[in-house]
Amino acid sequence: MKHAITLLPALLLLSASLRAADVEIENEVLAVRYDDAAKTFSILHKPTQRTFVKGAAFTQPVQRAWVAVGGGAPHPVFGQGRGIEFDHADGSVSRVDLYPKLEFAVIKGLLRNHTKETLVVGCLGSA
Repeated sequence: MKHAITLLPALLLLSASLRAADVEIENEVLAVRYDDAAKTFSILHKPTQRTFVKGAAFTQPVQRAWVAVGGGAPHPVFGQGRGIEFDHADGSVSRVDLYPKLEFAVIKGLLRNHTKETLVVGCLGSA
């Protein structure tokens, strides 16, 4: 019984660190970091060490963020990239991709319509 009590705090620390993990990707020029505690992401320009996107958040709450390596077929112009994929509570998915030597991030979103009616979207992403 003494050993089980000793392991319990270690398991609690491990589970807490897995829940609150920050996610980061980078290429030669940019680094994208998702802060799980704040539910925001930032983009750093590595050569100048300037963060030019700071504390950006999605309009839908993020349930899970994870590094998506590859993401299927390579982009026909940019090549094979890496991305951070964000699963949202409403079933939609967002993604921030970086490609080799590219000096900008590609931000994509996939909306989910939970109704049988046609969904008309007039604006994306403004808070």
